Amino acid sequence: LDREAIIVALSLLQARFYDDHLKIFFNSWGAWATKNHQHIQAIFYEDKDGNPTHFPVEGRELVEIPLINNTDVKLFELKDYPVKAWVLEGNNIEKLSMAVFKAVEVLQQADIFPDKKGVPHNLIFTKTKENNLRVYLFPRKFQEGYTKFGTGIASFELAGELAAVAETAIQRNVLIYEIKKESKKESDQTKKQS
Repeated sequence: LDREAIIVALSLLQARFYDDHLKIFFNSWGAWATKNHQHIQAIFYEDKDGNPTHFPVEGRELVEIPLINNTDVKLFELKDYPVKAWVLEGNNIEKLSMAVFKAVEVLQQADIFPDKKGVPHNLIFTKTKENNLRVYLFPRKFQEGYTKFGTGIASFELAGELAAVAETAIQRNVLIYEIKKESKKESDQTKKQS
């Protein structure tokens, strides 16, 4: 994810014509992105009456982490949530985009997993009730392959929602998952015998 994409996401959120309905996501490779490419996703998030509402993660308590020499961007840690996240907040798009980009760059350059460079991550771009721009950054363990439901825990799910699919799709995905798992098991056994 480059800084220009971050600026686009923040600029869309700051545009008044979207009101508070708009939420924007980014899933990196290894954090349930479908491909290793730059992309952002957006959703207009509403309650059952069509009013803008906030994701469950947006109502969680934050603990501020003091930053030196940056009064335009605040850094928080998400408290009492099932997964760890940092939250960056501000109104100056230039400075906030740079802070988010630097954090993402650190994750992309990290070399902590064997055979894989970078730390997978998910981003959620939102606005607070006070119209501050806020970015949730979730560092992840590397995820790959399929789950029984055909999807993984990505940005939307980290925000506190669950995507549901039709039962027939779940059954089909469970079958595909089992076939792939069995195929991998056979492949691993063949490698061991070689």
